[in-house]
Amino acid sequence: MLRTLTICHAAALAGVVSLGALAVGSGQLPAGADPSAGTVRAAATTKSYTFQTASDSADPTFNQLLGINDLGEIAGYYGSGADATHPNKGFTVVAPYAQPNFTNENFPSSVQTQVIGIDNAGDTVGFYVDKSGANHGFTDIAGTFTTVDNPASTASPTFNQLLGINNKGVAVGFYMDSKGDSHGYTYDIASKTFTPAGPAGPASTVATGINDNGDVVGYATSPSGTSGGYLISGGMPTTLLFAGATSTQPLGVNNTDQVVGMYTDSSMGSHGFTYSGGRYASVDDPSGVGTTVINGLNNKGQLVGYYVDSGGNLDGMVVNVSSNNGLVVNRVSGATRIATAIAVSHLDYPTTGSAGAVVLCREDGFADALAGTALAASNHAPILLTGTAALDPSTQAEISRVLPAGGTVYLLGGPVALSDAVSTQLTTLGFKVVRYAGADRFATSTVIAGALGDPKTILLADGTNFPDALAAGAAAAKLGGTVLTTEGPTLTSDVSAYLTAHPNDTVYAIGGPAAAADPAATAIAGTDRYATAVMVAEKFFTGPTGIGLADGTNYPDALTGGAASAVAGVPILLTDPDALSAATLGYLSTSVPTLTTVTVYGGPVSVTPAVFAEVEQP
Repeated sequence: MLRTLTICHAAALAGVVSLGALAVGSGQLPAGADPSAGTVRAAATTKSYTFQTASDSADPTFNQLLGINDLGEIAGYYGSGADATHPNKGFTVVAPYAQPNFTNENFPSSVQTQVIGIDNAGDTVGFYVDKSGANHGFTDIAGTFTTVDNPASTASPTFNQLLGINNKGVAVGFYMDSKGDSHGYTYDIASKTFTPAGPAGPASTVATGINDNGDVVGYATSPSGTSGGYLISGGMPTTLLFAGATSTQPLGVNNTDQVVGMYTDSSMGSHGFTYSGGRYASVDDPSGVGTTVINGLNNKGQLVGYYVDSGGNLDGMVVNVSSNNGLVVNRVSGATRIATAIAVSHLDYPTTGSAGAVVLCREDGFADALAGTALAASNHAPILLTGTAALDPSTQAEISRVLPAGGTVYLLGGPVALSDAVSTQLTTLGFKVVRYAGADRFATSTVIAGALGDPKTILLADGTNFPDALAAGAAAAKLGGTVLTTEGPTLTSDVSAYLTAHPNDTVYAIGGPAAAADPAATAIAGTDRYATAVMVAEKFFTGPTGIGLADGTNYPDALTGGAASAVAGVPILLTDPDALSAATLGYLSTSVPTLTTVTVYGGPVSVTPAVFAEVEQP
């Protein structure tokens, strides 16, 4: 049954965390559906939602679904307290969420167990209560339960809970101190390391969710009693407050920084919500009576939680969301340009030693880096950044992670760009160092072209500014070509000599200055940098399934993101930080039928939440 509605979510943490449950609705089952899997209910707003009840029949009066992975496997618990010996019992359940697909999961010898987070390997986290009334976090890795208690906890009895897990082996949770204040943290499962998480200042913080980028959500209470939610993305905190709500509790976050949670209205009604790119949407199950809670979500946009039905029962709920033909928008960012480059490298090369090489550029200048995209793509290499005088420690760590022993690091530019000390550091670490440098940035582009062998396609772009060259880089890589840079509307002697030596190559001029520099080249130039990038995408990429998007007013994110786009074989588009250009918006709109992924490179300053939201709904 299709109906227009909003979607809401609520949850509370007090003593034992109460997070979510679903209710039975009145819709029609789709053809072929398993009746025991629960009624499916649909709603149409700006997005299309279908609601499905998923409750363990062991106790149909009280079910909460708390986490869902990308395979649709769900973690949760049931139990109203009628069974005094074990009032809450954990479970996992797989689609189609019928009773035979529920599997009990309880910590041995526990009095209560809630399974809250689940990763793509099926490993879970949560908490249990022992016979003394103490709360303990736990992990269940491949069937092995392990107690996780933050040693900083001073509450008596002990109070620890794990509330979420990502696919990188990091969980989040909180502990309580002797004064009853809560303290959020992340927990690295492999190293058993606890790290404080949450904004500085509040008396109490709770960390409830973490994505694969390490971004954390939760909520906090100030010493004066004011409470609200937070998202820490790329090291930058954002306060989350649903308009008009008396309290807001974010409970989950996916890799696109879409957040779900619950808020309470002035009448004390509880509603689920979604947040993405600065926009909030309320989410209420159409069969709920006063309470809907969204506890978790995955990277496919599926939501889980619960609602209270007309009989007062808490019913587990699965919400499927569809919009934009399934377009997934991801953000990759770090707190600095160096950190963003490292985050991009982690995304493209998640396995240690999986890169073919590394292309290293100076962090504070684009001159020698502009022609590096095709080099990075041809070597299956990330572009990383460092200071001129010495190798940045975090970049050094990433090179050591991503490259196998003895791998090659390409330095772009001479010692003025990257000092000999950087080269020496890399050599000392056991890497092979190859430096590509000419007398100036334009000559460097010809040196890189020579290193690529004998590319048959040349894309000319202005080397005195960065936008056209970075848009050209991904296209050059796709064509097996190279980028040569012009001095504005002029060909330098080195570039002119290279063109003369390659008379049979196909030459394109990207942007107005390059077109003026070589009138014989095929010109691809728009009215501005954004339109030029779109024209490059339209010319060289037919029916792309993905695109990259980066700030067109500053170069670092477009440089590293352009290399990632080139490796993936997709175009890179540019945007003003605060608004999509008409050309970019038009391209996204017309290409949506083939697009499945848009990757935004850079944090919320480089590409604001408003732009992110525009991309989600072109």
